[in-house]
Amino acid sequence: MKKIIFITCLILSIVSCKAQTIQSARSIHPAETPDGGYYQDANDLLNPYIGTWVHTNGTTSLTIKLRKIINFYNGKFYSDLLVGEYQYIENGVEKLNTLSQFTIDYPLQYDHKLYSSHLLYASDKPNPCTTCNNSISRVNITYSDSVKGIMGSFYMGLSSTSNLVTNVYISSTGIKYSGDPNDISTLTSEHVGTTIPNGWYSFIKQ
Repeated sequence: MKKIIFITCLILSIVSCKAQTIQSARSIHPAETPDGGYYQDANDLLNPYIGTWVHTNGTTSLTIKLRKIINFYNGKFYSDLLVGEYQYIENGVEKLNTLSQFTIDYPLQYDHKLYSSHLLYASDKPNPCTTCNNSISRVNITYSDSVKGIMGSFYMGLSSTSNLVTNVYISSTGIKYSGDPNDISTLTSEHVGTTIPNGWYSFIKQ
């Protein structure tokens, strides 16, 4: 009987611990998620950003495609996140295009050129959005630029006038780092600029 009670208590304890690891993607930062936890988009706050978004300005355009990955394990914890790819055309010349990689399920989903599970309020710094819908969270999308070898962020928020329009602030230092990331003494930096200019962009959902 004692053995049965012990096993029952153990099972209940495990279930309880697992339940405590379930987190809302809006309420906790991934760095704070415990090992084996689940950084969950419990309220589908990422969903409004799923799809294809296009910015056009004359012969210059930027196309972003995003989809949602459920329960992705990154080696430490589980998370729901947006992943995607993009195309940039400047003055009619294609500068960058990774859209062909959109449907690839990488073992490490962070290998997509766009990824995010980080949510923001419209007023959050840096780059608060005064024309975004305050009732819908923005997303901070990390982007990688394989042409320049740099990284940056797309701060993306739904417009206060339409859920089919997003206002995006694109930001990157334009600094390229070289060397062994595991050995800080080997790292060097060089300012190479950006393929996509920093600044505000308006996108329309297709």
